[in-house]
Amino acid sequence: MRLTPADVMEQTFRTVFRGFDPVEVDAFLQRIADELERLREERDRLAVELEEERKARRTLEEALAAARTLQEGILEKARQEAELIEAQARQRADRVLAEANEELLRVRRDIEAVRERWNLWLAEAEALGQTLLGWVEEKRGRPPREPEFIAEGDPEEEETP
Repeated sequence: MRLTPADVMEQTFRTVFRGFDPVEVDAFLQRIADELERLREERDRLAVELEEERKARRTLEEALAAARTLQEGILEKARQEAELIEAQARQRADRVLAEANEELLRVRRDIEAVRERWNLWLAEAEALGQTLLGWVEEKRGRPPREPEFIAEGDPEEEETP
């Protein structure tokens, strides 16, 4: 059974010979009733505060859960973007490498073509040299022939009247 301030104030006692002073008993009962009332009010106030704290805690937990969910979403999006960037970078690197390899092959082909042209030029130069050497050998020991224009005379002299 709960005891209320009203219960304390309404409580009656029998009066006996040589009993307690009723005024002192009433004053003490009033003090007890006042203290019970104060404690009840404090309990009610604390119950309200506790409920407010519980609501605040629930709100905070919900906000924390939402923040975690948001964080997970952000991290997942960042991971996906990082994977996309990495994939694009790998594709670009592969493309650049393929282009570099193609350029290397082209340069090697060009170098080979230059070597072939060089060797061909050298062969032509050697053949020309051999031809010239043959001609020089053939002409050795023979006096040079007079050019025709010397033998015929100076064309300018003949045209003068």
